[in-house]
Amino acid sequence: MRFIPASFKKAYAVACHGALLILATGTSWGQVNPAFSCITYLDATPKFIRDEGKAELVKDVVLQCSGGSPGTTAIMNVQIFLNTNVTSKVLSYPWNEALLFINEPASPIIDVNAFQGRQSGPNTVVFLDVPIPTPATGGITTLRISNIRVEATRLNSGISLREPSQVVMFISAASSSSLPINNPQRTVAIVAPGLNFALRTSADTPVFGLDLQQPSGQNAALVASTTASGGTVN
Repeated sequence: MRFIPASFKKAYAVACHGALLILATGTSWGQVNPAFSCITYLDATPKFIRDEGKAELVKDVVLQCSGGSPGTTAIMNVQIFLNTNVTSKVLSYPWNEALLFINEPASPIIDVNAFQGRQSGPNTVVFLDVPIPTPATGGITTLRISNIRVEATRLNSGISLREPSQVVMFISAASSSSLPINNPQRTVAIVAPGLNFALRTSADTPVFGLDLQQPSGQNAALVASTTASGGTVN
């Protein structure tokens, strides 16, 4: 039987341990964060708005962004498109009251963690040069698009039954490259009649063919003088 010196056995064990350590460490070196991307969601279900409204406030849309290289910042133009006119108040043309917030700031500061919308078309708003920070590994960066008002009357134009319809928002983000957004299209409001009128009898049956007669003038003298005596009302 061959004799193996104890010093050789010790050196061999150390070498094997080092190889395992390098292998294990190499596995962690091979891990790569997924590409920076976002997903959209609503705080709750879409809100109902009046189909008679010209400046109806729709639901906020929130983007949750993750992945990428921690500590870096992507400068993006975030743009929204809707299926009707945007009627958020224009404060100083072309800037309007629409806002984009980064990471839900307690104290919003314009051009730092809050960005004002620019009306770039009848149905589109863009937030320019938004610095979107890449979060730490496993973290999330939040973007909130808020204060969007729309012209709801355009969506039910010509619909005799005034059936409910939807306000849809599409979101994109790009600069020299685009930012992938999962579910970029969201329904942000349901348009429904704000007031319905129906004439019924005391027996709760509908009344058809009601003819409203033009009323005749009464007490015409009161129009000329509040001190005049009133006439007889028939």
